Amino acid sequence: MSTRVDRLREEMRRQEIGLALILGHENMFYYSNYKAIIYSRQIIITVDEKRVSAIVPGLEEDHAKAHATVDQVLVYYEHPEKVAQGGSRKITQCKRELEELIF
Repeated sequence: MSTRVDRLREEMRRQEIGLALILGHENMFYYSNYKAIIYSRQIIITVDEKRVSAIVPGLEEDHAKAHATVDQVLVYYEHPEKVAQGGSRKITQCKRELEELIF
């Protein structure tokens, strides 16, 4: 997988692109070896100069951590009670982290 990501990063540098958002299950699998159990929620793979990240819903958390070839898995929950239980972060927190990567 790293050769694919390395080639993507080369092209990103050439075009002065700081962050790639990988959407679509075929593209996600190509760059991260991750095939979601279900695609009813938004899943995004991000690639920047330093890391590859997967942003996944709580339903995919364990599966993504076990199978995705990424540096980090960022999980969002749609249900406030899950976040209140100390689970992971809300989608707004994932969005903030993504914005930090972009800017």
